[in-house]
Amino acid sequence: GNLAARVGHEIAAPLQVIRGRADLLLRSDKGQEDRVRQLKIIVDQIDRITLIVRNLLSFARRPLPKVRPLELNALLESVSEFLDPEANRAGIKLRRDGRTPQWALGDPDLLYQVFINLILNAIQAMETHGGRHELSITVEPAAGTPADPLAVLVVTLDDTGPGIGEDDLPHIFEPFFTTKSGAAGTGLGLAVARSAMEEMGGTIRAENRWTGPDGETGGESRILGARFIVNLPALAQGEGHLG
Repeated sequence: GNLAARVGHEIAAPLQVIRGRADLLLRSDKGQEDRVRQLKIIVDQIDRITLIVRNLLSFARRPLPKVRPLELNALLESVSEFLDPEANRAGIKLRRDGRTPQWALGDPDLLYQVFINLILNAIQAMETHGGRHELSITVEPAAGTPADPLAVLVVTLDDTGPGIGEDDLPHIFEPFFTTKSGAAGTGLGLAVARSAMEEMGGTIRAENRWTGPDGETGGESRILGARFIVNLPALAQGEGHLG
């Protein structure tokens, strides 16, 4: 019910804009330039509805993951190379820490999309924050615990953007929740990422990076940026590494 209400709201808003602009066109006695401007707004809103529906169908019809061994640093290198031009355009440096092969269990195609989404979100957040920025990506193994003995690989993405609003943090993985204005986002990217990670036996969470009296820079507490943490099952010792 909650998801249906959000879908209805997301589609109703641009439809209301389309209805209003069409009504203006019918009653307008202004010139051609104004008509073109109104029609462009209508087309933009139709494109937004199309994107919402396409993303919703993708969210609902996503196939089950094909989990297999994969080398995580190689996958992240491929993602970074793909997004380097976008980062450079925004004046943002993508920094990879550590290149030692780290083998995990997951669906390479799904993980590729998850990391594309996370890195693009970080680039967009930093781009609107002004100044010089950097996104640091690290992969580290973590031992299991008595409660959860499965060893994992931890991928940490640290950006130097504005961070995430404390009121927004509990909701950012909910379908159709977005802090982006206008047609910049549909609020499904992080929901899809969380669902994909859970289906692969992993997790994803977000937090802000803070500094303050106990931080390295001292002074009043302030946000240094956002941090996304992705956990994936590590390949057990002795298992074959498949290409």
